[in-house]
Amino acid sequence: MNVSPQLRACSAKYNPYTSEYEMAPRDAVPAYNPHTGEYEMASPGATARYNPHTGQFEMAGPRETLGYRYNPYTGQWKWMYCD
Repeated sequence: MNVSPQLRACSAKYNPYTSEYEMAPRDAVPAYNPHTGEYEMASPGATARYNPHTGQFEMAGPRETLGYRYNPYTGQWKWMYCD
């Protein structure tokens, strides 16, 4: 599937449910994670996917891949699903 560079790039998105910035695809919307009971920013149509690096389920859209990414708002690198 060809995805435009604008959608492929992750950026810091504000999560109104947690009042924090998360790295997420540009089209991200709040998605309810039934494993944690919290909302996370993810692509529309996201489902809970297991992250073997964190041992937790995270909401991720069908085109999101697991990678080591930097969040400029927190100054942290971590494994997460993103485009």
